[in-house]
Amino acid sequence: MNKRIWVLLTAVFFLLACTCWAAQTTAPAKATGKAATPSTKATEKAKAHQATGKLVATSDTSLVIAKAVGKKKSEWTFARTAETKVQGNLAKDAKVIVYYDEENGKKIARRVKVLEPKSTGTGEAPGTAPEKSKATKPKT
Repeated sequence: MNKRIWVLLTAVFFLLACTCWAAQTTAPAKATGKAATPSTKATEKAKAHQATGKLVATSDTSLVIAKAVGKKKSEWTFARTAETKVQGNLAKDAKVIVYYDEENGKKIARRVKVLEPKSTGTGEAPGTAPEKSKATKPKT
């Protein structure tokens, strides 16, 4: 009896493992009716990138950031399109994250996020000191 249970559990485990493996290897069909191939999936994932750096220059069609890779500093140029979304105010020397795709060797910015400077806790703009109160004692 004990041997039958062991064989039954082994068979059930084997069937579940085969089912899970089969579900992972078969890709669902795309909306266009074409089956997805592993090479197209890898290409889609390989296109999405991000880069962080300081904004050097910007225009309606491009933006340039200074990025440090290890000890080496370089400038990266991205093309902007009408679909490029910008979160925050693009100002020179602002720290930004650029989410981009590579198409035909060009970096196309899809989203640009401006990282806000850390708050000083005083409610004042960074680099400014709060004013001291000039209240005078009333004369008695």
